[in-house]
Amino acid sequence: MRYFILEFEGEIRGNDNAPWMPFTCEQYNFLEHPTRLFFMNARMKGMPVTGYHHFIDGKAVMDIRLFSLFKVQSAEGTEMDTSETVTFFNDMCCMAPATLIDPRIQWLQSDSSRVLASFSNKGITVSAWLHFNEQGDLGQFYLQRPLRYSGRRYHEKIPVAHSDERFPDYSRRIPVATLRRCGLSVYGRGLPLREVQAEKSDVSLMR
Repeated sequence: MRYFILEFEGEIRGNDNAPWMPFTCEQYNFLEHPTRLFFMNARMKGMPVTGYHHFIDGKAVMDIRLFSLFKVQSAEGTEMDTSETVTFFNDMCCMAPATLIDPRIQWLQSDSSRVLASFSNKGITVSAWLHFNEQGDLGQFYLQRPLRYSGRRYHEKIPVAHSDERFPDYSRRIPVATLRRCGLSVYGRGLPLREVQAEKSDVSLMR
């Protein structure tokens, strides 16, 4: 697989006390040279907010703007690079499991219902436990070690929709959560997957 494209809609928030913001987004993932481009349109207190995350050549940048002009939030640096590497690996596991033959993934440990895997890119290695249900569906993506972001340590714990939660048009409802030390903090909900496009590649290209 060379790339895949996703379209979402749902609600998102920055923390437990923040109001939910409706949003739509498009996401483009490229595999040969790991790249993730995430475009979001949301409404905050009735005002339009745009967000752009780009992860290219191991470097990540986040840029959130009001009216597409006034910068509300931005981030880049080592913490952001590691966080986006986790997100890229999670996308591979949850959205495009055909990519899990990628040689940058190492399968480290397993038991009856979970497997520990790592993903390496541009000098950054992240690892996560992949938990599976009795039907063999991926049920949860859980970081092996906490990340440090904005001065805080947190685990990322992402429930994954099972096959019986698919919509008639085969889209999927995917809840997203972050597990911090203080407890489970849900920052996204709804998120029906509206569209998936992918281009397959020769397995030899992944070697």
